[in-house]
Amino acid sequence: MLGRGRRTLVGWVRFLRMDRRLNSEEGGSAAYRRGAGQTRISAKHQVTIPLSAFVDAGFRAADAVSAEAIGPGRVVLTRQDALLDEFSGALSTRGDLGKTVERLHHEWG
Repeated sequence: MLGRGRRTLVGWVRFLRMDRRLNSEEGGSAAYRRGAGQTRISAKHQVTIPLSAFVDAGFRAADAVSAEAIGPGRVVLTRQDALLDEFSGALSTRGDLGKTVERLHHEWG
């Protein structure tokens, strides 16, 4: 029935407590009550981005992002590659920078 030993009994007690907590209307975990697209901030300031928002934003696992607060309760995540694309070419060096880098590369390499 419950198996042998204290470990099995402890496991069943934990299971029954969890089951009761999840099935009660007031004591259920908030994770089961959140709607689609909603998340929460952990004690370590971590947030899981819902899949639909993650895909729609074009993010990939291990992307480097910058976070910017744009007002109370609002944070914008921008992939750092997107920032580079936005500002590339903003400073015109007329090719001098590329030539200098290439020259240094040949000197060191």
